[in-house]
Amino acid sequence: MNTLELIRSRILKTRHLEEAQMLMAKSYRGVAHVDAHHDAPAPSREPKVLTVHGQPAAH
Repeated sequence: MNTLELIRSRILKTRHLEEAQMLMAKSYRGVAHVDAHHDAPAPSREPKVLTVHGQPAAH
């Protein structure tokens, strides 16, 4: 293979990868990404204490 063919094959490979990633992103749009290890966090009833550099912060 000559240099131009190598460059062309790399460009095509990159283009196909980007198209596949875009299709996957579109197909999973709006779907919650949770599973057995990454559940949605449970809401807490007690207020959170936020700090900035160790000092309480108002929110």
